[in-house]
Amino acid sequence: MPFQNTVRAEMAFGIPGELATSGPMRVAAWKIRSKKPNRIGYAYTYLSDGIAQVGGKGLFVGVLIHPKHYASCGTAEGPLAPTFDIQNEGTGELLTMGEIIISLDCAAEVGHIVTYDTTTGALSAVAAGGEIPTGKAQIPNAVVSRYSSTEAGLAVVTLTN
Repeated sequence: MPFQNTVRAEMAFGIPGELATSGPMRVAAWKIRSKKPNRIGYAYTYLSDGIAQVGGKGLFVGVLIHPKHYASCGTAEGPLAPTFDIQNEGTGELLTMGEIIISLDCAAEVGHIVTYDTTTGALSAVAAGGEIPTGKAQIPNAVVSRYSSTEAGLAVVTLTN
């Protein structure tokens, strides 16, 4: 292994899907069933009784959390390759109330509302009162609460459902 030759000016403060605080939270276990990858830190909607899917246009049921709780089966690159995806038909913990670290696919300011892509479940943000882009849906009572950014990256989101 070579010696480190790069020192980053700013370090990441967490992993998408991790809890940002130990405050009050509401989490429920759901069976996960999707045609798309079931990614930790993405939004999930109601599919049927006790079953959730990534993205979707139905009732929002939570953001998949706890990236260190699930067995990793790797990727097509190998069984030990790192991944944020969990297997279909597994049980996942979906958070509807609490503060979590998420990865936004766009710049965001504190106070922006949180939206998700209805196809993939990927999270983004828009200014409060702004128009929700086509193909996205708003997560009810979710707001960027810490760590504004000028580009895509990590932020803390507070959900109060």
